[in-house]
Amino acid sequence: MDMKALAVLGVVALVAGRAGAATVYSTEAEFLSVINSGYYLEDFDTLSGVTALWDAPGANGFDFYAEGGGGVAGWGTGYPTSPSISANWVDGDLLITFSGAPVTALGAYFQTKRHIFNTDQMNIITLSDGTVEQFPGFGFRGFTSDVPITTLHFVGSDDPGYAYGWLDHLYVGQIPAPGAACVLVAGGVLAGRRRRS
Repeated sequence: MDMKALAVLGVVALVAGRAGAATVYSTEAEFLSVINSGYYLEDFDTLSGVTALWDAPGANGFDFYAEGGGGVAGWGTGYPTSPSISANWVDGDLLITFSGAPVTALGAYFQTKRHIFNTDQMNIITLSDGTVEQFPGFGFRGFTSDVPITTLHFVGSDDPGYAYGWLDHLYVGQIPAPGAACVLVAGGVLAGRRRRS
């Protein structure tokens, strides 16, 4: 086996070895540069008031529903990220369950504030693929995974006591098929090698 074939097999093994591991992006631009076009972007414009369960309108084959402690609340103008979605109870968890096309890319703006003192708190995001991301205050987080993500669990604080977590500008989509480029390159190298023989 020549060096090109070994290099290609090494890349294929690397891609296969990272299956299931999520990659985290801290900027919206970086996240958008790695996902497929045709994603679903939800800005929660149609959600207002409190409801036990909110079924998103969906688009491009993607869909989800959201539920939370005390129901799900839609917040209009005047809130940190508006319009936005949160659990209705203080310190409530927000659970988003994805349906429709398999989701391998998602991202959103997250913010958690202590209600009374208006101080930044920790955002805790857990995905069904086992990824856990924590960061304080307000910011964007995007995730890509080689395995479908079926749920996003958002807790608005690691220190209970009057903290609300908001989520807005939610991207739901897919990344290019993992390893597809490597398989094509490997096939090309092996085909080229056979022609030379």
